[in-house]
Parts: sequence; C-alpha cells; structure tokens
Amino acid sequence: MKRKGIRMLTIFNRAELLITFDAALYGRCTGALAAAGIPYRVRTQYTGHASRRNGMWAAVGENLNCSVSYRIYVARKDLEWAKHVCRRAWN
Repeated sequence: MKRKGIRMLTIFNRAELLITFDAALYGRCTGALAAAGIPYRVRTQYTGHASRRNGMWAAVGENLNCSVSYRIYVARKDLEWAKHVCRRAWN
C-alpha cells in the first residue's frame, strides 16, 4: 500500500517505532517498512568502548553484539500501520 503526498520526516511529525541492538531485527523491520511504502528514518549510535584514539577494540566483558543501537522513526500518522507491518515481519 503506497501512500501519496508524503512529507519529510522531522522531529515535529515523527514517532519512535523501534529501539534495538539486534541488527537482524533492524534489517527485517526496515525491509518490511520499505516494502509497504512507509517512509522511515534511522538513527544509529555506537555505544561501545572502542576508539581510534586509544587503540582498543573492546573492553573486558563488553558484549560486542550490543555495541550499536538502532532507532527507527516513522511519521506519527503512519505509526499504527508501521507497528502492524513490523510485527508481521518479526513473526
């Protein structure tokens, strides 16, 4: 179902759909949103300890699978439809 007349997603008209550390879940959800024609915006944030400055790749005991957080935003008017689409992709 493609929607016409989509405006740009801004901080004022978007809602947070998903926050995850799982790259596979992120990929399934964004793929489903794209297939459904729902515009989305992604923010990623590295939360690990590694840096080029200190030359370390990880801290002792750090879970490298949880080093990047993914946030997916959609337009507020599309939030319920986006939830439905992503739930179908998760199962």
